[in-house]
Order: sequence, then structure tokens, then C-alpha cells
Amino acid sequence: MIVICPNCGAQYRLPDTVSVVGKRMRCADCEHRWTIEAPEETPAGAPELPEAAAPEPPLPAVPAAPLPAETPAAESPPVEEAEAPPADAVDEDAPEDGDDEAPARSGRGWLWWLGGLVLLLLGGVAALVAMERLDPARVPVVGGALARLQPGPSKLVIEAEARVTRVPGGALVLEVTGQLRNTGRVAMSVGALKATLGGAAVGGGTSVARRWTIALPVRRLEAGASVDFSSTLTDVPGGATRLRITTS
Repeated sequence: MIVICPNCGAQYRLPDTVSVVGKRMRCADCEHRWTIEAPEETPAGAPELPEAAAPEPPLPAVPAAPLPAETPAAESPPVEEAEAPPADAVDEDAPEDGDDEAPARSGRGWLWWLGGLVLLLLGGVAALVAMERLDPARVPVVGGALARLQPGPSKLVIEAEARVTRVPGGALVLEVTGQLRNTGRVAMSVGALKATLGGAAVGGGTSVARRWTIALPVRRLEAGASVDFSSTLTDVPGGATRLRITTS
């Protein structure tokens, strides 16, 4: 039996013992596909074509022997299509083109997870500072901002006594003694104390006679701890009766 491609005219010879009527064929030259409707006889005067090997049923395609050198180029045999997935079939288990974005999405997921963890830690630290269980000075970078969460007033309490004595020559000397206590529940940084000595001013109010600082022997006061301080001021002006001491 001679099979002719209806698209490019390529001829193929198949043994008469093989029934190909009604089967789908594919031209090896132009890839055209068609259905064999009826067997065609060998045209008169056409050269004898070598018999092609019968297609094996288990294989997807069996090539047939090409025509002799009568054709312009070496002809390839048609291929009988077997029960197989179409050429454009896609393996469902194979990754799609867009699957290369999966690593990027996974990386962004880790960033979101890490950002949420950082926010959770900051919230816990802020809660401890607000409850005065953590000194904001011990928190790096954001300690200054967290200090605003602490309720005021300051838990540092000053207790002081002042005594004025007159030395030989008539000069007045002021002796100040006292104690600074941390009544809070967290340690706090402390600096020098500020002292102001004043008296009654003309027209009411208080006039400032002297200002000075009182150094402390420590820079940090633990919760519930206290530190003693003392200071002496000479040449105290007369009429100065008001003493005020504050933290820095």
C-alpha cells in the first residue's frame, strides 16, 4: 500500500498485511497529520518502493523506509500515532513557569515572621518599662523613647537638713546633710544634685542668692537603695532662708 501525504506529497509504502485504514498518520517531512481513509494503489509506472517495517504496537511510532532517490530529498517515513499523550501535554507534577517565584515568596515570609518577632519583643520590653520593672537606660537604641513610658513623678526622694552657723569674724556658714533614696522598683541613674539658696525678694517671690551642685558618690542607685550626701557653703548672705535641692 502506498501512503501519500496530502500536504507535501511525500510517498510512503506500507505492507498490504498491515491495516492502516482509519488510523492517524504524521508526515516525517512536514509534520502534517491526517487520517487514512482508503488504501491507494501504486501508480502505473512508479518505481517499486521497498517495503517498510510494520509498526510495532507497543512503540509510539515506527518509521517506514524512505522512497528511492526519485524525490528531491531523502524522505522520512510517516509515523503511526499510538495511544500516547498529545505533544502539548504537560506533566502535572512538573513545576510551572511561575514556580520559580516560590523561593522569593518564601524569603518574604521569613522577613514578615522576623519583623513580627521583633515587634513582639519591643512590646514586652515596653511593658516592663511601663511597670517600672526595667530601667530604660539599660535598653540600647530605644531606651530614650521607652523612658517616656515610665509614669512620673520620679521615684528619687531627697531628704535634707540645713544648719547655719556663725564663725569667728561674723561670716555665716551653711552645712547641708541629707539622703537620696530610690523608692522605685528598678535601678535608676543619678547625677549631681542641684542646690539653690534664696531669700525673700522685694515685691514678693524668692530671690536667688547662691546656686551650686552637690556631688554624689555613686552614679547608679538600685531599687530601694539610698546614698548620703553633704555640702558646706561659706559666706552665706544674710536673709537667705530658703534652700531647695533637686536632682539633675
